[in-house]
Amino acid sequence: MPAREGRIERTHLGEEWSHAGHIGQQHGAVPDGRGRGTAGKGDAARRLRARAVRLEAVCAIAVMAKAPRPGHVKTRLQGLLTANEAAQMSAAFLRDTTANVEAAARTVPVHGYVAYAPAGEEAHLDGLLAPGTRLVLADGTGGSAPGVEGFGRSLLHATRTLLGMGYGAACVLSADSPTLPTAWLARAAERLLAPGRRAVLGPADDGGYWLLGMQTPECDLYAGVPWSTGIVAAATAEQARKIGLPLEGLGTWFDVDDSEGLQRLVREVSAPAQGTEGPSIEDPAAERPFAAPCTARCVARLGLAERLGAAPAGLNPLPVAIGGH
Repeated sequence: MPAREGRIERTHLGEEWSHAGHIGQQHGAVPDGRGRGTAGKGDAARRLRARAVRLEAVCAIAVMAKAPRPGHVKTRLQGLLTANEAAQMSAAFLRDTTANVEAAARTVPVHGYVAYAPAGEEAHLDGLLAPGTRLVLADGTGGSAPGVEGFGRSLLHATRTLLGMGYGAACVLSADSPTLPTAWLARAAERLLAPGRRAVLGPADDGGYWLLGMQTPECDLYAGVPWSTGIVAAATAEQARKIGLPLEGLGTWFDVDDSEGLQRLVREVSAPAQGTEGPSIEDPAAERPFAAPCTARCVARLGLAERLGAAPAGLNPLPVAIGGH
């Protein structure tokens, strides 16, 4: 994917976005002005080997996402939100989730991606992502394996592609949890890059998961999973047990895909002085939610606290289970 560099400003779905940096990267020798690279074949091979060694020490985290177009995203929230409002929320979630991954990269070696589908949707994501976020196609065409069906094919496609690029580990991450603590993302990468064979799972409180990470393409973790049910995380853990793969748990968080999740999100982003954008993973305060500033602005602009009657988080706290640390 060629780099898109410089500053891009656009209005998307009623929200003003600005993006400095690039989406995607293109590696190789710099042309010398005569159509040739400045480095010889030997130098190019050494660079590729050095890059492979570097990537072995990096965890790729890919946010699973669709372009935020009205009527195509957050359809379960329509009724609470209009199709256009749901798309605005989806765009804000995507910006904040990629920014959260970027924040985790300040403490551990992480490269952030958006795993998107279908092919040809790249332009719809332009300007919506945190600086440095790359794109990887995950339409399921590269996710064929026995027993892997539906959404599992897209997840496996993303995992295979990233690990095939030489990364030491790869995670697939939900785009529906914009306030996820940054420290949990950092911890997932840290555990996967540590010596020893393992996978990591971040369970969601609806029975799914917000993150699954691994060091090699473990197709069995996506096989036979009943997607869109309340036993996705449990089925994944059972698959890991069957193949003898140690599975480490992260904290339990929530998805914003129904009324309860939306109200909890509104409480969190409406609370004063909450969240963090660059915690140390050793800091106990790092367990607090990510600030999700774009989501907070979107919630305020749409007047969701008033419309949903959601009290600030400090007045109506919900417990969060922390496990497997």
